[in-house]
Amino acid sequence: MAYESFAELLAHDAEVFIYDSLESTNQTAKELATNGAKHGTIIITNRQTAGQGQYGRSFFSPDGAGIYMSIILRKAHMPNPVMLTAYAAVTVCEAIEKLTGKKPKIKWINDVFLEGKKICGILTQAATDVNDGSMQYAVVGIGINFSAPDDGYPDDIKNIAGAVFSDEPQKTTRAELAAYVANGMLAMDFSEIEIAKYRGYLLMPWELDLHGN
Repeated sequence: MAYESFAELLAHDAEVFIYDSLESTNQTAKELATNGAKHGTIIITNRQTAGQGQYGRSFFSPDGAGIYMSIILRKAHMPNPVMLTAYAAVTVCEAIEKLTGKKPKIKWINDVFLEGKKICGILTQAATDVNDGSMQYAVVGIGINFSAPDDGYPDDIKNIAGAVFSDEPQKTTRAELAAYVANGMLAMDFSEIEIAKYRGYLLMPWELDLHGN
């Protein structure tokens, strides 16, 4: 299994659930969070059969080609989901840059691009206390196209989807990249999310191609 070494690579104490297949890591994470799963719990799978994207869209999650991971966060005074999404995007960019030397960019607010193609989507979902409106927990779902799928991308995304490694030797593993991202998320200082870093990775309009990205 691709994630045998994942837990060993974590720098933080975290409960880890590894699956071969799930409908959605976010859905499983929300179920676990509702049942009391602790801060830092990580759900990761080789494939999703009903991966979730923004605005109810599906997220293409083929077997063995991507990193599909959700992290449960529980802390007082957490920032709003938009800020958590921004932090996750920066963490993904830093991980890819550190482990591969490539230079990813963020398309506002939750997509990561590399060489003009979308390689990552982030979906943050939260549950609030109905009495005082405080956030009970947040689930940050991160889907990274690690390598190109054997059968290619579906027609509706083939012009915009890319991967960290499309047709070249892989400089890292899925487990290592996933662990680097998870370590970054679990090291987050909730009181001081660095907006300057996010701005530094932002994709400018003229950097987009003409395929509707």
